Amino acid sequence: GQTNVSWVLNSALGMLDVNSLTGYTNDNSGYQTKDYLTTSPSVKQTYLDSNEWLCFLYSNSNGSQLSSQHFAFELDVNYVDGTQELAWAYLTQTSISSTAGGYYCANVSPNLLFTGQTYLGKLVRSYTIRLIRQQNLGAPIERLGVDKEYTLLNDCHSDGAREFHWVTTLGGWDSFWFNGEREISPNRRITTFTTPISYTPTSTDKMTIIKSIDYSKTYKSYSGYINEEHVEWLMNELSKTTDARIRVGSELIPIVILSVEPKPYISNQDLFQINIEYRYSIDENYIRQ
Repeated sequence: GQTNVSWVLNSALGMLDVNSLTGYTNDNSGYQTKDYLTTSPSVKQTYLDSNEWLCFLYSNSNGSQLSSQHFAFELDVNYVDGTQELAWAYLTQTSISSTAGGYYCANVSPNLLFTGQTYLGKLVRSYTIRLIRQQNLGAPIERLGVDKEYTLLNDCHSDGAREFHWVTTLGGWDSFWFNGEREISPNRRITTFTTPISYTPTSTDKMTIIKSIDYSKTYKSYSGYINEEHVEWLMNELSKTTDARIRVGSELIPIVILSVEPKPYISNQDLFQINIEYRYSIDENYIRQ
């Protein structure tokens, strides 16, 4: 079946912004470049093992979509030696039906592109991708998305490093490695009741009884030192998201973010650190008698 049309207001945009997602909605006419559903920095820091996503909207409002259309991403690569590889199409193309329209989310992770941080046998410094559309493979390219640039970092993760994923304020998905230390604080909450003591009490009598124990942990992760643009992005996004997760192996484990705060780097005024405190969305133990 089909539901009735419902109209909603987009509460993700700022109070002083025009309440419109026109700048984020690709369509089948005009071919104006549109943005993705992310507020991440114009040049985002990433790692070879990062999970990167680009989500976007596509409208077929006038119903005149050509058949055999495909989405793809085009790749520009900048190498450490200063050379470049431009307009290299990559990723499996996704077909668009003649009635297509809606929400799309593409996996643009570095590990899909590079092996050991190399591409075509050379060490990669950064790369830029953009959403394109073709009627058929090899046909002229129609550019849809704006350029999205990533700087590929090669420093090692700390033992406490965690990759956070969350739903963005625009409705897409984003991620970032918190590459600093991780602190763990246990929380133990108990419920008790009292029983009467005998007329002849002894030192082994038990008067206070534990009824239940609710045991959990809170965690604090540190981003490592990042620039101001990354700090503002993470503060805004992680403070507002309603769905956050951390990656453990191949699983994304739901968490509840308790606080997010920045701390400046004393020796360098241009670098900052984000501390995020969180807990898992379920308690780790609940014991009752």
